[in-house]
Amino acid sequence: MKTLSKILIIGTGLIGASIGLAAKRAGVADCVVGVGRRQTNLDAAIERGAVDYTFCDLADAIRHDTTNNTTNTDELIIVCTPVGSIVEQVRNAASLVKQPTLITDAGSTKSAICEQLADTLPNSCRFVGSHPIAGSERGGAAAGLTDLFDNRTTIITPSANSFAADVSLLENFWQALGSRTVIMNPQSHDRVLSRTSHLPHLLAATLTNLLTPHEREFVGTGFLDMTRIASGSPTMWHDIVAANAEMILDACSSIVTNIEQLKSYIEAADYENVTKLLERAKTVRDELGR
Repeated sequence: MKTLSKILIIGTGLIGASIGLAAKRAGVADCVVGVGRRQTNLDAAIERGAVDYTFCDLADAIRHDTTNNTTNTDELIIVCTPVGSIVEQVRNAASLVKQPTLITDAGSTKSAICEQLADTLPNSCRFVGSHPIAGSERGGAAAGLTDLFDNRTTIITPSANSFAADVSLLENFWQALGSRTVIMNPQSHDRVLSRTSHLPHLLAATLTNLLTPHEREFVGTGFLDMTRIASGSPTMWHDIVAANAEMILDACSSIVTNIEQLKSYIEAADYENVTKLLERAKTVRDELGR
C-alpha cells in the first residue's frame, strides 16, 4: 500500500500499541503518533517501539508536524478506545484536523457507532469502521505484540455513503498488518460477534463466579483455559455489553435453549445424544484449529 505520512493512534493499549508495532514492521507509515490519558502507558508505548511520539492532548498530537517538508500528507487516524467513547473521539479528531482525513476504529461493536457517525463529519473527514478480531486478556502498551494481527480476521464495516477508495485503503492497511479482511455491514457484524466474542466472555465470567471460595483450589487447566478471557477489563466489557445488548440477549436465548436441551438429555439418561452433541462440538472445534 502507499506509505502514509502519519498514523495517529488514539488509545495506546494492547490493540493500539500492537497496531503501531505491526505498522512499523510493515513500513506503512513515516511516523506513528500515540495519544493516551496516562503518561506511564505512553512511556511504555515509546519503550516498546510502538510509536514515535506521544501526547496526552489530542489537539497537540494533531498539530504535531511529522511531514518533514515532504509532499506526502496522507494520514490515518485510528481510535482504539473503549467503544463507549469512540464516537466522541472520532468527532473530536475530525474537528481538529486541518485537512480531510480518513478515521477508523478498532471497536468490538459497530451498529451504534456507525449510525452515530453516518452524518457529515467536520472538515470533510470520513469514518469507516474496523474491527480486528484479535486480542488478549492482558492490557496496556507493554502487552503490545508485533504479530497480534497475523492470520487474524479484520472486519471492515462501511456505510452506504463510504468511498470505495477509503474501504480499499483500509483493506490494504489491515492486510499489511497481517490480517485477512472481510467487508460486512454493522448489524451483521454485531450479530456474529455477539456469538463469537461477547457471549463467550460473559459465559466465562459467569462460570468463574459460579465457584465458591472452597472450590477454587480444585480448578484444573481445563477450567483455566475456558475462563482465561474473564480476566479482561470490566470497564471495556461494560461498554461492549451496553452497546450490543439486543444481539447479546438473542445469543443468550440461544444458549439457554441449548443448555435446556442438554439438561433434558441428561435427565432422560439419553447419553447417546449427549455423545452426539460432544462429537459435533469436537468436529467444529477441530476445524477452527486454534
